[in-house]
Order: sequence, then C-alpha cells, then structure tokens
Amino acid sequence: MIRARIVPGSDVERLSVDEGGPPLDDGFMHLGRLSAISPTVAGVLAAALLAAAASCPAALAKPGKLVGKGSDSGFPIAYARAFVKHPKALKVRVKASTTQPIELLWQVTCRRGGKKAKVPSGEFTVTPTSTRNLKKGTKRPDDCTVDVQAAYVTADVLGSIKIELFARKARKRR
Repeated sequence: MIRARIVPGSDVERLSVDEGGPPLDDGFMHLGRLSAISPTVAGVLAAALLAAAASCPAALAKPGKLVGKGSDSGFPIAYARAFVKHPKALKVRVKASTTQPIELLWQVTCRRGGKKAKVPSGEFTVTPTSTRNLKKGTKRPDDCTVDVQAAYVTADVLGSIKIELFARKARKRR
C-alpha cells in the first residue's frame, strides 16, 4: 500500500510503501497498491489518452510557420522583424535562459489593397517560454510587417532572450 500522513499546515509528513498486510487504521491515507493496474489496463489507458489528444488538433497544433526570429547579442534585449503575405494569424514566442519576467513591445503594420495601413501596437509582460497572439488591425490583409522587441523587466538580470515570430497563412479562396 502507498500510505501518506498529512499534518494540517504542512506538506506530506511521511510517504511509505509496503507490500501487503492488513489495512490499518493508523492515521494514514491509504492510496492503493502499486501493482493494482495490470499492464493491459495501463496500455488501454495510454491508448485512450493518445486518441483523445489526436482528436483535439488544437492541442497538438504548431503556432504556425516560423517567419522571423531574433536574439540578444550581448545585451539582454532582443529584436525580431518579419514580413508576411496574407496572414490569418500572427504569434510571437519568447524563450529565455532564466524564468525572470520579460516585457515585449510589438507593432504590426498590415495593408489591404491601396488603403492606408492600420498599425496596432502594444506591450505585455510574460514569463518564458510563452506564446502570444498579435493583433493585425485589418481583416484579410494583403501583407503585414511585424516588429517585436523583448527585454527583461529588471535591468540587472543576466541571461539570453530569443524571439520567434509565427504566421498562419489564410486559405486561398476559390
């Protein structure tokens, strides 16, 4: 049996494993036998989990095609730029060597036809590794230019920052 004794206001005080014996009323929470699941049942459960994950494509989907990337060059500030034709969605992923918060400044310039470009921009703070959506400002744009800058929130953090820009292309109309 796997037994754990929980003391209020603390973590698990004691975790023990014992192979058999009568059930005891000793103040422990009995979690069951380790060998209670047969290999066949474990295989069926694993197959069911894989089938559930495969039936949900959003859970396994990539952020899109990598269209641009940037990294810091000695200073903890990174910059990335990309030009994308006919994007359906734009995303940015930030990776870093530490888990300190990172502030992102972004700007997206999208054009459609000969019209004036709309330029949404913004900033947000994330903890690495994080992926965020970026607003386009124009429905079904012909092209977009994406600019992203990332830096640690506190200036005294030593570490590297990497930015990746992703785009999903709009499907062609028939």
